[in-house]
Amino acid sequence: MVEQNESVSKVLLLPALSTSKISVLCLISLFCSKKLPKPSIPPLLSIIVHVVDTSDTAHDDSRLSILPTLDGLLDDIGEAITRHYQLNSNLDLVLCAKDIKTVTTLLLDLLASIQTVDDLHQFMKDSKNLLVEKSRDVQNSPIKLLTTTSFLGKFVHNLIVSFEYLDFSQVSDFWVSFQEYKLDSKQKWRNKAKLKAEDNAALVFQEKLVELTGFSLDGFMTVTSFAEEEKQKRSSERTLVISQLDISNLLDRQIHLLEAYGTPTPSSLRKVLNLMAQLENGTLPSMYYVQYLEHLKGNEYQGAFDSLHRYFDYMMSNKQQAFYHYALLSLATLHASFGSDKEALRAINEAILVARENKDLNCLNYLLTWLLNFLKDKPDLFDKDVTSNSKDQILHFLKLKTKENKNHSLHSISYQFQALKTISEGGPLQSILEDITRASHILMNLDFKGEDLTTFVRNCQLQLSYWMRVGVIPLAEVYISIALDACNAKHNVFDELSILMRKACLLFFKGEVEEAFKILSSKQHQVSQDSSVFRTWNLRTMVLKLNLWLNKSRLRCSGILLSTMLAHLDTVNDTELKYEVLYYDALHQHLLGNNTKAISKVSSLLQELTKTNSHFNNYWFIKYKLLYADIFVKATNSSSRCMSILLNAIQLAHSSSLIPLVVEGSLILVNLLTTLDPKENYDDALILLHQLKPICLRLEIAELTANVGFLLSQTLFIKLKTQDARLRDTKEELNEILNELETGIIHYRKINKLQMLLKCFELEKELSIETGHADLLAHATDSIQKIKHRLREENQYGFV
Repeated sequence: MVEQNESVSKVLLLPALSTSKISVLCLISLFCSKKLPKPSIPPLLSIIVHVVDTSDTAHDDSRLSILPTLDGLLDDIGEAITRHYQLNSNLDLVLCAKDIKTVTTLLLDLLASIQTVDDLHQFMKDSKNLLVEKSRDVQNSPIKLLTTTSFLGKFVHNLIVSFEYLDFSQVSDFWVSFQEYKLDSKQKWRNKAKLKAEDNAALVFQEKLVELTGFSLDGFMTVTSFAEEEKQKRSSERTLVISQLDISNLLDRQIHLLEAYGTPTPSSLRKVLNLMAQLENGTLPSMYYVQYLEHLKGNEYQGAFDSLHRYFDYMMSNKQQAFYHYALLSLATLHASFGSDKEALRAINEAILVARENKDLNCLNYLLTWLLNFLKDKPDLFDKDVTSNSKDQILHFLKLKTKENKNHSLHSISYQFQALKTISEGGPLQSILEDITRASHILMNLDFKGEDLTTFVRNCQLQLSYWMRVGVIPLAEVYISIALDACNAKHNVFDELSILMRKACLLFFKGEVEEAFKILSSKQHQVSQDSSVFRTWNLRTMVLKLNLWLNKSRLRCSGILLSTMLAHLDTVNDTELKYEVLYYDALHQHLLGNNTKAISKVSSLLQELTKTNSHFNNYWFIKYKLLYADIFVKATNSSSRCMSILLNAIQLAHSSSLIPLVVEGSLILVNLLTTLDPKENYDDALILLHQLKPICLRLEIAELTANVGFLLSQTLFIKLKTQDARLRDTKEELNEILNELETGIIHYRKINKLQMLLKCFELEKELSIETGHADLLAHATDSIQKIKHRLREENQYGFV
């Protein structure tokens, strides 16, 4: 349905009746009187059912329609009949346009016959004749009759009763709104009038009548220059007649859209809610819940708290005691969103107790899932409130009870939590894949509506993140594509942004830096409208920017950026992101030359991760160890001291199937071997590098590919210098070194790693001197000067 753009200054709230439903009542009347073309009846009934039964639209992700129009209804009729004809091969498509025209004419004629308030009363009275009390009264009737207990009969009965209880002023407002409803479809009426006039050669008279009086032969008020002032007056004082049932369903749908996708409340609905608040009977509890979600999205604590309080006050006053633990859950969510972790835990613990007392197992499962999700990024709280054993017990309970209750979405989530736990602990690939496969299998049997779709997208996020870490990039890209398709189909804003962040990171590490930042900048305006999403999005953007700046040796600017990130780190509920920022903080100190401080920071981080089981994160434990070893190899005179740490990190990465970390550790080991004794160790280094090269190419991680190319060229050059000059095959060896060096240069340029580019060209210069190639020497010298000039510029970046 199309939504009205006219301004609304008054709202008439009725139990079941609205102006747009008169058109639906007309369609039902035409159906019962057997005037509709038979092929058009199935699609028309589907439209009627869709309009009448709004109870199943709470999780419908289509655009909200505050005031359906006659134009919209007629367009829907045309589309439905056309689709029906196309899907049924036994129907003649030539007759499709004729049926659409017939139905449109019948509906407009019936609406046009309602020219006065008395006509409206008579139409409602005639509609009452369509109803019978018992099904046997339907037999032998010349028209179709509806029992008051049937689906359509209930709808007609409710409209009639609602109309009969209108007082004089309400009837007056309803009639004005009904006229405006018809007026909005003036083009359809003009087209129909012209078609009639062509048959009797009275088109001139028809147009003259409209021009002078503002009324057509159908009794429909049209817009003329004479009535322009009156039209503007009506536009500014537009009356919206809406049923309580419709607005309640609209609010439920908006609540779903806000909770699942963060879709903003349309301005038209906001205005209607504000006008409803001025009515004596205009208070619906859902209004306050929508306001609560809006305030929560806008990071307004007091407004969110007040709206939530008023919502549950109304629910409790209506003796809805079963909502108490849901109220506590909402309160816990509110506190958690604003960083009040202790208050959130207090509220959720009380909610769990109440759910157990009420034996509400479905809610209990949801509350425990919420608790695990809340605590997974807060290891300090986990140690105080939940032991490792109780965490396992909660997971076991969830897997068991969600299966018994056939709560498939939560059942899948419980296996996702189990997979996350195993990943964090550094468990084997087989166990992780078993849990992920179980979670995916459960979701495959669902219809992907509402929360089921969100669970499916989160499962895709888990899989793409894991495959990125394992090093199966093509599979990660497949899950990115699947998840984005699902988000786009349902306008899932929250999850779409989360997937796009991961996609940007993947592109960045593949060397497609510009594409990564294009994705981030394209969503900046959308993200800025939601403070909860903006914090994580902004920090993730800053992490990628920091990585780029460190590669470019913008060390002073990087320090300022790091200070900003560290200052806001406590507000982010993402331990992975925190560990990554702390990793770059230590790396920044190393690049500044503060190696003692860098080693101290890494040591502290390693101690923090091993403090308790809930703090441990296998991936970052290995990353910190590799950084520790890399600093020792590159910046100290006691490189051998880190050998045991390095080998342990490689072994841990291998046992967890983290191939990129195995490769990273192996490259550090090669660097260590060539640093300790180049002449003795270059053969072992070459064997290792030749094994690592195809793995790096398969991983598609630009930095690893560049590193293996540089180290191969460096090690081959060591071999070249070590050999007896008489045994050299200089041309072949030179080409091999230059090929590997070119690989390193190409990929270092992709990620803008200037210091490593400088080392590449310095190696090229040494090689040219060793082999006596003047052209190569000139190229290397020129490139070194350009890189050094670029480094000076980058170091001054952001400073006057």
